[in-house]
Amino acid sequence: MRFFKTLILFLFISHDFSFAVPSEPVRETFFDRLMKNQADTELIKGASLMERGLYRQAAVEFAKSCDKNPSAAAYSMYGASLYWLGDIDGALRQYEKALQKDPNSAPAYQLKGIALARKGDTEGALENFLKTLSLDPSRADANMNAGSVYFSGGLMASALSYMKKALKLDPFNPLYLHQTGLIYFYLERYSEAADFFDKAARKSFDYQEPILWLGLSSERMGEEKEALKNYLKAVSMAPGDFFARYKAAYILLKQKKEKEAVFQIKQSLRIRPYEKGEGLSLFVSYGGNQNKSVSETQTVEKFSNPTLDQIYKNLIKAPASDKLFFSLDIISSPKTVLKKKEESFKNNLSQKDPKRRYSGRSAQLDPSSEKEREKAVYEVLSSLEKETLLGDSSYDHKINFYMSSSPSKSSSDIKAVYSPREIKNTMGLWVYGNNWVDVLAEENESGRNCAQIHACMLLNGLAYLLIGEADKSQEFFLKAFDKYPVESVLGRAAAYVSQGREDEAVSILTEGKKLFPKDKIIEENLSWLKK
Repeated sequence: MRFFKTLILFLFISHDFSFAVPSEPVRETFFDRLMKNQADTELIKGASLMERGLYRQAAVEFAKSCDKNPSAAAYSMYGASLYWLGDIDGALRQYEKALQKDPNSAPAYQLKGIALARKGDTEGALENFLKTLSLDPSRADANMNAGSVYFSGGLMASALSYMKKALKLDPFNPLYLHQTGLIYFYLERYSEAADFFDKAARKSFDYQEPILWLGLSSERMGEEKEALKNYLKAVSMAPGDFFARYKAAYILLKQKKEKEAVFQIKQSLRIRPYEKGEGLSLFVSYGGNQNKSVSETQTVEKFSNPTLDQIYKNLIKAPASDKLFFSLDIISSPKTVLKKKEESFKNNLSQKDPKRRYSGRSAQLDPSSEKEREKAVYEVLSSLEKETLLGDSSYDHKINFYMSSSPSKSSSDIKAVYSPREIKNTMGLWVYGNNWVDVLAEENESGRNCAQIHACMLLNGLAYLLIGEADKSQEFFLKAFDKYPVESVLGRAAAYVSQGREDEAVSILTEGKKLFPKDKIIEENLSWLKK
């Protein structure tokens, strides 16, 4: 099974609180602990704005608090607001100021760890999470974060150990239950995974992710009827989750319900207007970026593993003025005799190396100069090579590489994007990593067998569109035209949008509207591109 990872980082705001006196005890959040005994007016006002997601206004209030009453809490909250505005480096500077004020501030170390993980520095993140725990062992969220970092590095024994500690401290937290389910899914212990996903979903009725993964677990156990029920429930909770729709369509085709399957596929071919708002986006979207060409003869030899050289070359193709996200999932298998390799993560629990080693890294790089971007990419890949088996020639390596970039503010001409997963961030968490992409990539490798040839072409086209492989997507959508011309037009247009080729998308949708003037999705997609 392909390695996947999700790094869940509990920031500090839980949305399940009430201003009324609750009928049962309410879990104390990071925010509650940080704000205890605070009488600073600006700090309290900023916290209220943060609760409502008004991060820029909150940042102004926290900055005032830092000027009037500088404290570890003020700097920590100011840094948190900057984090949610997408200014990770600015957030880190504020956390350092907080630690200068109070070198034993557990919240500041926790927040610093989250920001470092967001930048791809998992070792630095782990160091800060463990420091948090040394100062306050009762923190369930810090235990979960430490476990998540071990999970991202493929260290399952350590990951489970810290997740069990988190659940012991807070046994009904849906985030911790969900993350534990992901670990068991990775271990191919699908029944146990399903149990944890089910518990997570029951503890938070508007939390869609565990419903989706409950479906995936059921499907892996051969329970397709149960899987379909959960996929359709996930779609009802988040109609813009096109991956959930894809999974539902796949099973519907297996059940010979072609009309229902094609409906799910068609709904997954909607584009949306490009929103020029600031801040962190929860999931990737494709659009507005036509990569600059890099000569195939260009020599890049920066790493001992030649695959990393190719990945480096691909990453620096993206304009440095764009925000860049990328992830790598790595399977390392011994060529002959398995060799031990010392783990770079500090203070991990001892465990045997499995026959296959899984590791990975995700990172987001903010807009910068080309020189700074090249340096940042090199630093992430270099640390990955040092921390994994990629530099060990006695292993064979299989790498799943995924990247996407989003335009900076200067890209004012962009009108629309294709977003594979539009779901609400209802739990006040950051899901870092795209494990659903790995599920799709695995299915793309093994292939999809459908008796309904043209519908299967649509399904394959959608699968490649969801992971950003627009050219392959185009090929499949074109093959489906004879039986499904409307869906073929919509799929090809969405693929063009994902590549930033909006003029071609407009052209194909305009022709489609002439042929099918009553189709509402063609009309809607065209309207976004013409605004």
